Amino acid sequence: MEQVVGAVDAVAVALCPFGFEYLHSQVAVLSESVGVAPDQLRYCLSLFAAYPLALVFRLLPVGLKHWFSFVVGVLMAQFVLGSQWIHSLITSTVTYAIVAAAPSAYSPQLVFAFNMSYMSASHLYRIYVDYLGWSLDFTGPQMLLVIKLTSFAYNCYDGTDAKLTTNPTNSQLAKVYASRRSLAISALPSLVEFYGYAYCFTTFLAGPAFEYREYIDAVTCRHFKASAKTTTSCFVSALSKLVLGLGCMAAMATFGSSFNLHTTLHATFPTVFHQWGAIYIALLVTRCKYYFAWKVAEGSTVLSGFGFEGFTKDDHVKGWNAVSNVDILGFEFGQSIRDLSRAWNKGTQAWLQRYVYERMGNSLLATYFVSAIWHGVLRPYVLESKTNKTLYDIVGTLATALTINYLAVAFVSLSWEESVFGWKSLAFVGHIGLVAAYIALSLKLTSIIMPTLLEQYPALSVIYPFEWENKYEFTWENEFCKDTMTHIIALCAVYCVLCLGGREVMKKFSPFGLTSALALWNLGLAVFSTIGSIRTVPFLLNSLFTRGVYHNVCSEAFPHYGRGPVGLWVTLFIFSKIPELVDTMFIVLRKKPLIFLHWYHHITVLMFCWHAYANLSPMGLFFVAMNYTVHAVMYFYYFLAAIGIRAPWAKFVTVIQLTQMVVGVAVSVAGVYYIRSGAPCLLDRENLKWAIIMYSSYFALFLKFFIERYFLKKTTTPVAKKTV
Repeated sequence: MEQVVGAVDAVAVALCPFGFEYLHSQVAVLSESVGVAPDQLRYCLSLFAAYPLALVFRLLPVGLKHWFSFVVGVLMAQFVLGSQWIHSLITSTVTYAIVAAAPSAYSPQLVFAFNMSYMSASHLYRIYVDYLGWSLDFTGPQMLLVIKLTSFAYNCYDGTDAKLTTNPTNSQLAKVYASRRSLAISALPSLVEFYGYAYCFTTFLAGPAFEYREYIDAVTCRHFKASAKTTTSCFVSALSKLVLGLGCMAAMATFGSSFNLHTTLHATFPTVFHQWGAIYIALLVTRCKYYFAWKVAEGSTVLSGFGFEGFTKDDHVKGWNAVSNVDILGFEFGQSIRDLSRAWNKGTQAWLQRYVYERMGNSLLATYFVSAIWHGVLRPYVLESKTNKTLYDIVGTLATALTINYLAVAFVSLSWEESVFGWKSLAFVGHIGLVAAYIALSLKLTSIIMPTLLEQYPALSVIYPFEWENKYEFTWENEFCKDTMTHIIALCAVYCVLCLGGREVMKKFSPFGLTSALALWNLGLAVFSTIGSIRTVPFLLNSLFTRGVYHNVCSEAFPHYGRGPVGLWVTLFIFSKIPELVDTMFIVLRKKPLIFLHWYHHITVLMFCWHAYANLSPMGLFFVAMNYTVHAVMYFYYFLAAIGIRAPWAKFVTVIQLTQMVVGVAVSVAGVYYIRSGAPCLLDRENLKWAIIMYSSYFALFLKFFIERYFLKKTTTPVAKKTV
């Protein structure tokens, strides 16, 4: 093997008159400065170099276009792949020789067998010398070349196939024949034309791999002569593809190091949802690598004149997407696996359909087999033991039957006494087994994801936090709240005076509109509350799942408030209660009704939050997370109302407000229970007392409003009231 490879390399070096030593040295210098591997940098530079070369290509006469495409394609292959470019020359030359010399009935099969065998040997050699490596070698471009060469052989055969001139009665077969006729090659092209197609410089490295008829039609401008109307410029389409590719490159460069699939798979995550989110982002960033190469290559291909979709019935141009690698939106938002497969690597999908599936009797097995061999060969995945699988099936079937019959005792008897009697006769084995399984699984999960110290518990978030959020450290905040508690009480007193006095003053003036200011104010609070909810709710839910209610009500609060994104957004929540008093200013200046519930909840929430933070109440995170979530919905509702949109979910806003009060009372009662039971609990007793009073009064007031608004009064446009 080594001797054969060495001989091939020697021939390849002899056929590389330029060597590109100077360019390689400059690429090496640039590689160190930008932090990109030299092989990848050469690849990217060649993709971008295709754009000015495409402009030159468009200006050349037809005969020179073939030479230009061939020579530039070979030089690019030598620059990027080095001596490995020789494999493309070997396979393309052998393919041309087979098509020219072999009987037409057998030439496509011979070409297919030769190229797939050569491709498989190349994949195996890559595994041998660079197992699981990421270096750019010739196998990527060679896979694209296999598509071109095999489709070329079949197209030449179709040009001599007499049955394609018939009109079959089967409509599906008629479509297949029509497609083959449109792509058929009636006469063998010259060697230069063939090499120009095989080495087409805009598509050799990254595709898209298209048919020979597309190549020859674009080179000769044959497809433009189908209509008297002039075509639209391809520059806009080419530029849009380039910009999209650059955007994907920017995303890859920005997030590639942070979201690496290997590190993501081996990282530890607090919840499976967090892990799924990280894996999704890592794979999206990985796909951006393909999107970048494919879209940039598409842009230069279109700029060269390829990809014209033709004309509509009224002679309008359809577009420039006939040669496309991927439909990004179609793949990212596909509604089924079928949609995804058709949007991804579209050239390969068309090749498999036309030259494998349709020519192998619509065999999916043959199609998947060829696709697998074309993609490469790695160590297969094998089930460890068929016996274990059989035992698993037997146990699963037996357990399912026993469970459903155990439950059916109550389903059939329909009596509590009879059900208990039946389960008792069975020794409550179903209930005991369920509890035992729950405990066993809980212990196993806890051993995996439960930290040894609460302080080590990571701050969860659906969206990855910024670095300045991660760096937040609790220092002076709670002491500040302790020292300024009297100031807050005084502020609340001044606030009440301004509420009453402001209403008296405004009796002398017309109401202010303030529509834009009110809309911006509500939108700002909605965005602020949404971010706060994203930062705190996942932490609270995961902490409840792993540590239970007791620890979240009674344990030390420092890990919740002390550091990172959760600590920061808890602190911001406390201090945001002061600017939220501005809500009342809008009501007073716009001369809207100022009800007791509004100003009462503003002053009580401010004093309660300030006191809870001053004493680091452990259960405070319940209130923070719930309030952030409710405010996100409520303030967005009020933003829509301010801009003239009456959302139909006013009742829902009040319902979640009431739900918040119920949960608040329940958590407070749980705190009382733990204290009365003698369990260690760090809750501040005075703050707990005020929490029960506050939540209970809120519940009564909101319930009164809810009943009056939605049951006792008929109104067409109900407006929810603001919550705490």
